[in-house]
Amino acid sequence: MHGPQLVPTLRSRPRPTRSVEDGIPTRSVGTSDGGDRTGIPDCLPLPDGVDGPKVPARPPLECGSLLPLSGPGACSGLARRRPTGPRSKLRSAKREQAPALQRAGTLPGPLLEERPGIGRCPGRRLICLALLLAIAPLPHVRAQEKPSGGTPADESIRRALVYLKETQKPDGGWDAGFGRATSVTSLAVMSFLAAGHVPGEPGPYREAIDRGIRYVITHQKVNGLLVTNTSHGPMYCHGISTLMLAEVVGMTGDAALAEQCRASLTRAVDLILKAQDAPGKGKDSRQAGGWRYQPTSTDSDLSVSGWQVMALRAAKSAGCSVPSDNIDRAVAYIKRCSAKSGGFGYQPGGEPNNPRTGTGTLALEICGEHESPEAVAGAEYLVKHPPKWGGQYFFYEVYYCPQALFQVGDRYFDAYYPRLVEILLEHQDKDGSWLSADANDRSGGRIYCTSMAVLALAVEYRYLPIYQR
Repeated sequence: MHGPQLVPTLRSRPRPTRSVEDGIPTRSVGTSDGGDRTGIPDCLPLPDGVDGPKVPARPPLECGSLLPLSGPGACSGLARRRPTGPRSKLRSAKREQAPALQRAGTLPGPLLEERPGIGRCPGRRLICLALLLAIAPLPHVRAQEKPSGGTPADESIRRALVYLKETQKPDGGWDAGFGRATSVTSLAVMSFLAAGHVPGEPGPYREAIDRGIRYVITHQKVNGLLVTNTSHGPMYCHGISTLMLAEVVGMTGDAALAEQCRASLTRAVDLILKAQDAPGKGKDSRQAGGWRYQPTSTDSDLSVSGWQVMALRAAKSAGCSVPSDNIDRAVAYIKRCSAKSGGFGYQPGGEPNNPRTGTGTLALEICGEHESPEAVAGAEYLVKHPPKWGGQYFFYEVYYCPQALFQVGDRYFDAYYPRLVEILLEHQDKDGSWLSADANDRSGGRIYCTSMAVLALAVEYRYLPIYQR
């Protein structure tokens, strides 16, 4: 078993759950000992024109860890990439419309003072702020009020969420084209999260979110597998469902819900790590480091591997133990799937297409391979092959490619994303759903297509921890 342990962080840029410097604060998750953890940014920023030291932020902690008062990682000094390019103002405007309860105020001067034998304690400025807030009126804002930009994309998301809520089944799950499935249920839950609806907090979709999460948890197998019905093997469903649980742990402030999800998540991550080392997989070096349809598969493919990498990266951010060696070997496999002509193939030596290229590029980016030759070649490939309605596995492309290009940088994202948004808005049905013109997508059903569309349209909101740059 891969029990909780202190392990090196992933070879990646710091990826906070919510970015304070972008106007949206990190959300911490309560632990059983009363502490909190996950998603803490490197340093809290100061307003423009104000001098003074930045406030060191806490490092990410393992499950059940005590909060350190000082020590390594208090302020790493590593800066995240800021968005640049012509769409930056639009993103900034969207973030400014975020709820007041989800904004972080920035303060001049140090907020914490060193006290011998105690560590960092609230300073005079923080105490003054508390007194000020005690007498100042605060606007009443719903905890789950989503951005109200009034753009066509915002309205499209709103209609889609209504559709998803209305089509949820009594047991909390959602149907795929092949029956009730943890995979599609998890995608639907993440759609609400991506639009800013936080698990465990009041709002119009709280019940739908909670029921969906519990459906997935209650269908976990003895070996940790998260699956009900599946069309291509259980590891697809498992990777998607593991990703969802990690995102819930990274967002919710409900300690009880977080603990339930964390327990299930730990078992799910353990299965992914074991499946990467399935007996016999090392016989062919080209297959090493990846995953395929079954936990016991001895070969690998990029499609299944992409979901496992996403799940592991999100789980690591949520405080789970994910050894760096497992990530290193996954990265090596993904790079072997890169094509000489640019893009990524289904397996090493395979021909590239948009869905596979988005998968490979995103996997490398979130694992710290930012602007690696393979990732840049993938981004260049996608810009040269803009999205087309009815393309093969179109909604797979819809999910992966915007995220991938958003991570690589605005130069690529701005060249690709507006056209994708136009296509999605044009083909949304009156009831708020989508159904692909591609037969492969249609086999997943309307819930699958609709969820993937929402997750694409919500990339710029950056509410999901995995969306953070």
